[in-house]
Amino acid sequence: MMEVSTQNLKDFVKIWEPVLKVDPQNAELEITPEYILDGVPRNSTVLLVVFEINGPDFSGLISLTYPWITLVTTLQKLDA
Repeated sequence: MMEVSTQNLKDFVKIWEPVLKVDPQNAELEITPEYILDGVPRNSTVLLVVFEINGPDFSGLISLTYPWITLVTTLQKLDA
């Protein structure tokens, strides 16, 4: 899973490069759902992007969750 996560972060940087410089850090891999949104207030709006991955011996989902407040400035840049 760590290899998939690392490649996902590299692709994430490449995709956002024309819009915003991002420098994500792969600090840890969390697989327990109740801890994924730790620190985000329960009533916050979030953007959830889910990728399905399939391999010869595995399949699963990768979820990227963006708290709305972190996207406001980026979305303004996309409109420009």
